[in-house]
Amino acid sequence: MQQLQEIITASETWLVERILFYAKEHGYSQYNSTKIEDWRASIAGISLSLLTAVEQFDNAPPEFNPDVDYSTHPVAAFGIEQARTHRRRGISMTMFLGLLKYYRQSYIDLLNKHIKTGEERRRCRKFIARCFDLFEITLCSEWISLEKDQRIQELQDANRRQTNEKNKYLTLFESISDPIFLVDHAGIVENLNVSAASFMGIGVTPEELSPLTNDEKACGIDIPGIKTRKSVVGRRLSESLPWLAVEIRNFLAQDRRVLRVEKKARCYGEDRYFKITLSSMLDISGKFSGAVVVLADITKQTITEMELVRSRDMMQAVMDGTPALIAYLNKDLQYQFANNYYEEIFETPVKSILGKHVSTLVGDKLYAKVAPMYERALKGERQNFELTFQSPKKGTRNFEITYLPHTFGDSVEGIIILILDLTDRKMAEIEREKFFKLTPGMMCIAGFDGFFKQINPAWTKKLGWSEEELLSRPFIDFVLPDDVNSTVDANLILARGKELIGFENRYRCKDGSFRWITWNATPSLEDKVVYAVAHDTTKRRKMEETLRKLAAKDSLTGTNNRRHFFELGARAFAGAKRYDRALSTFMLDIDHFKRINDTHGHAAGDEVLKILVQTCQDTLRDSDIMGRMGGEEFAVVLPETNASRAFATAERLREKLDKVLVNTQEHEIGFTVSIGVATLESKKDSLEDLLKRADDALYEAKRHGRNRVFSA
Repeated sequence: MQQLQEIITASETWLVERILFYAKEHGYSQYNSTKIEDWRASIAGISLSLLTAVEQFDNAPPEFNPDVDYSTHPVAAFGIEQARTHRRRGISMTMFLGLLKYYRQSYIDLLNKHIKTGEERRRCRKFIARCFDLFEITLCSEWISLEKDQRIQELQDANRRQTNEKNKYLTLFESISDPIFLVDHAGIVENLNVSAASFMGIGVTPEELSPLTNDEKACGIDIPGIKTRKSVVGRRLSESLPWLAVEIRNFLAQDRRVLRVEKKARCYGEDRYFKITLSSMLDISGKFSGAVVVLADITKQTITEMELVRSRDMMQAVMDGTPALIAYLNKDLQYQFANNYYEEIFETPVKSILGKHVSTLVGDKLYAKVAPMYERALKGERQNFELTFQSPKKGTRNFEITYLPHTFGDSVEGIIILILDLTDRKMAEIEREKFFKLTPGMMCIAGFDGFFKQINPAWTKKLGWSEEELLSRPFIDFVLPDDVNSTVDANLILARGKELIGFENRYRCKDGSFRWITWNATPSLEDKVVYAVAHDTTKRRKMEETLRKLAAKDSLTGTNNRRHFFELGARAFAGAKRYDRALSTFMLDIDHFKRINDTHGHAAGDEVLKILVQTCQDTLRDSDIMGRMGGEEFAVVLPETNASRAFATAERLREKLDKVLVNTQEHEIGFTVSIGVATLESKKDSLEDLLKRADDALYEAKRHGRNRVFSA
């Protein structure tokens, strides 16, 4: 019987498929579970009983005698358990005995498949037959063991359990916040949850009626008159929501488990964006077929993403118009961004380098030279150096390169690259060796005593001091006080005979302003002088500052963008939790902002956003952190602010904004805002938790009529 044990143990899936074949063919699947796991469990129970019987009867088939108590028989336990289970479900004994015959046939089919002939096949068939006889005897004995009243009570208990189970799943179905429709194989609606009814603008019960407005009909609901939930059931979903017709038809026509698509639709008078999920019903019995259709409204997310794309395109235009190589590398030194100047220098389309390691563009030899600078930049150290590069199109190029670490919190997330082409300047430096006085660059010879010995006219032109003033005073007198110590250190390096490359300090101009100066200097210990060329890098510094602001500020309103807001907010939030200080947040949204855009135009809407931010900045403290989350939604973090002060501040801001009038060429526009307030209550809270509670409070403010403040 060892072969029988091995076959049964290895063939569970085959047996499940076999009994399902018989159950469907003879109609038993209509009265049993739709889940394949339940059929697998029954096969597992029978197989375990058969394997137990092999051990119990020492490889011989079980025999019967009139004195056996089958209720305590270990092999018969399966028959007793199945009798009780199916009797409680209201299944008749004749129906279950009929199905058990096909379980027996499935195991016989398994033997016929693996044991073709011989005594072993006969012994195994007899063993299987006796075991199933034992199952049937114990099943019948247990089935009729209860009195009539007990059987009625058992059925009533089973009915209550099934009713409770059904109600639990109905409650879950109705509680899901996304609209859900259940459709049959022809796309006809069999059920829809409360969210789906609300989405369609109809009553949430079959008896409740709700007249439709013209805007609501724009969502695709085109059935005249009034709507009820019942009127949707029994009708094709594509008739009520025609913008879903193609997806539903294609999905039901294909043998697919899941289909996910995103789609734009006109709903309630405005464009909305949805993530649509269609899933086949998981029913192996064939009783239930069709699909589950889930609609998730992703309008806010999509609009935010589009705003980010517009901001990115604007930044791209700025970068492409800058006569310098500008790029961004992630921590793995892969290009995430590069401006169009890269195409001119490297003769490679920008798109082809995105996502690739920097070495693929500059080559392994050149990369080996700059790798140490990249390593230091990834440690948070700014790098400035010059490099010679052989361009395929422009020949030998001399670059001034700056690596700016991009930090988020305490970690470096990437590197901003700014490369200025110094080729022309380098060529001029060669000429300056002969024509010192004629060159426009800031060239000088300085002594170890701290005085300029010789300067060219560029110094007076850049700084405004006369040549006599510059030569008569120690050059340290012209250095900005904050840079004196670093300048002294640089002079000490030169005094030791070492070159100085890329040193930066600030020189005072005669008009009181200052200029950023980048130095390249070579000392001559024999002559006790330094030969230096200095570059006015003020424009580059301003450009770097502009890049930082572009990366941190919303381009329209000037307030913090979403990323920078979360960076600043995270710092304030961490400080409040660390030192057990009060902290609150706002979520603020302009009421009916779309109406402003539609009525007065997007230019007026933009002006409203700018005036709102300006008013908020005038009202809030310098320590408060404000950011634009997207569209007309803003968030504020208020350090050192408890719940009552936060509410008072929000209410004061709301009242002030309520009085603001935005002047356009044709109209004065007034607007209101709704504000949700939440306060840090537990150290387990995260900033995202706090903003979520504030957003929920904002929703309540909207729901209660707008132009008001609600606290979470």
